[in-house]
Amino acid sequence: MASKHNKPLVSICLLSCNDEQFVGQAIQDLLGQDYKNIELIISDDCSEDNSPEIIQEFAKKDQRIRFFIQKSRLGMQGKYNFLLGQAQGQYFMWASSDDRWAQTYISSLLDIYRDNPAATSTAAPFLFIQSDCSVIDETSKTQNYHRLLNYESKAAFVRLCKFAFYYFDDFFYGLHRRSGCEKLRVPVWWGLNKNVAWNNNYPVQAYLLARGQYVRAKGQPLFYK
Repeated sequence: MASKHNKPLVSICLLSCNDEQFVGQAIQDLLGQDYKNIELIISDDCSEDNSPEIIQEFAKKDQRIRFFIQKSRLGMQGKYNFLLGQAQGQYFMWASSDDRWAQTYISSLLDIYRDNPAATSTAAPFLFIQSDCSVIDETSKTQNYHRLLNYESKAAFVRLCKFAFYYFDDFFYGLHRRSGCEKLRVPVWWGLNKNVAWNNNYPVQAYLLARGQYVRAKGQPLFYK
């Protein structure tokens, strides 16, 4: 799906639940992207704080926001799946309400797709941040992540072997091509894994790596976890 200016629509799927401290910053980052042809789909999972009111204020001012308030708890997996089912764009990304993004995040990843038509997923370098948005002083550890989190290969088997050797959930929050992902679902785990975000993300990442090529952006961090 593209606009009249032939720019592909990007669907941003934002999860919200009891996160009034951060959700406003997340929305500002996403609406403030230098790439403007987006839809921001927000699902609030029965928040008991002021998150819905904060989101509603943004929705009144920007027609690109589609806001859903759930009547009953969907849970982590249900939120991911609900939002993907609402996406209309040629590309989509999941977003957490306590993360931050550089203004060029989406445009930089779209540039990768233009140069790599076989790619189905892209991601950018990231940094870990504190709740006050200050960078955690673990530079050497973060640089090591950047070196090892390279799952690039033309062969699906090699991509999956790299992922099995060094797995992390960062590219789950990258930008993905939506074609072929209509039936993609985040699985429901049992026991302790049920509420651990990255354990729920790994099967999805394996699926995406099996489907097509993955390209990691070079340069400065554009995503802040």
